[in-house]
Amino acid sequence: MQFREYSTVVDLGKRDELFIVVRTGNIIATYTSLDFGRPPTFPTEPIIEQAERLRDAQDK
Repeated sequence: MQFREYSTVVDLGKRDELFIVVRTGNIIATYTSLDFGRPPTFPTEPIIEQAERLRDAQDK
C-alpha cells in the first residue's frame, strides 16, 4: 500500500511525501521519501528484497 501527503512550505514550495507500507507475515515495514517541488520517487527493488528477507526470517 502506498499514499502521498502534500503541503506547502512557505520558503521551500510544495512538500510531497511518499509513504510505502508493506506487511510481510506479522511484520509491518514502512518506507518514506520526502521531496520539495517535485514528486518523490522510491525504487521498489530494495523494498522487494527486504520483504523477501523478512519472509525468509519468519519461516525459520
